[in-house]
Amino acid sequence: MKRYSSAGIRIFSISLVLSLAILMLTACVQGRVMPSNEELGRMVSFSYGWGHDHGSEEYQITVTETGVEYMKFVFNKPEHDSVVLLPGETAEDLSELIRLNQIWSWNGFDRTQQGIADGFGFHLEVVYENRTLYSRGYGYTPQGFEEGSEAIEEFFADIERRIANGEF
Repeated sequence: MKRYSSAGIRIFSISLVLSLAILMLTACVQGRVMPSNEELGRMVSFSYGWGHDHGSEEYQITVTETGVEYMKFVFNKPEHDSVVLLPGETAEDLSELIRLNQIWSWNGFDRTQQGIADGFGFHLEVVYENRTLYSRGYGYTPQGFEEGSEAIEEFFADIERRIANGEF
């Protein structure tokens, strides 16, 4: 078994720490690490949609002084007769979902597969007072998309259940 000197281990440890610091700094510079709540400010609006040749859905919320206005579109048509007013904490819950599922890491993703007309596409725009998260793709998705989009879909499926139950 080969033995390593304590100096060699220290050099390796320092190199590892510096490499991780550089990676984190690069991610921050690229805007892919979620800023703190103080840096973001409050959520102003949220829009997430997806589509392919068999259908499309889009969820939109706008934060107002009286609460959170919600609209869902299926095949580009409103799902509800009017805007549904949700509790104010809905925006905070959605921000926490973005944080927990590392959806901020999608920020800046903008990739389109050329030459296809029937593929999958998505867009996401979350506007905060001080920053905006923007991502879109057609034929391509960012790393972690499947898990993040599933969390978003579950969040809004719960809202839809609650609307159907007359809670909002």
